[in-house]
Amino acid sequence: MKPDHVNYYFQRLDNACPDKRPFFDKSWSYNNSTGNLLPPHNWVNYGDVADDKVADHQAYPFLSDWTGATTPQQAGQVLNHLHSRNWPWPTLLGTLTPTEDFVETYTFSVLMNGLFTGTVPFLQSLQLNIDYSDGSSGHVAARDIPADLYNNGHGPLKGELARKMACILNTSGL
Repeated sequence: MKPDHVNYYFQRLDNACPDKRPFFDKSWSYNNSTGNLLPPHNWVNYGDVADDKVADHQAYPFLSDWTGATTPQQAGQVLNHLHSRNWPWPTLLGTLTPTEDFVETYTFSVLMNGLFTGTVPFLQSLQLNIDYSDGSSGHVAARDIPADLYNNGHGPLKGELARKMACILNTSGL
């Protein structure tokens, strides 16, 4: 998406959320406010991480926990936590900047709700095995964000991600 398209959707998102809460309400804070999360520049490069003095997660793990990990075990622990059922991000990239959060949530909405026709199924499962061991303990967490959203029809376990997807669906008409 071009930055202008992202800015256009950002401006429409808050009004589109069914619960009338801002899109980033439970995921990002910006200068102690969730009201203005437009990036300071018009483009976010692949892999950029938000300046945590400007925008950061509203709760642990914070961006500094991810960028400050010094061992594979620490990085694995943070990655495992970022993909836990109660966190609002669809992918690792979506945890790096508010812009990527929107883009990844939008992409996830398309994959889950489908713009596909014919025999291509909607995304229902995508298991990640996250190793956060020290090499001998064998700590591996299985995370499956699509399955957590479906939860066998019992309501989403990733409620905040489901809420953000509903905002996008209301905005885009997917």
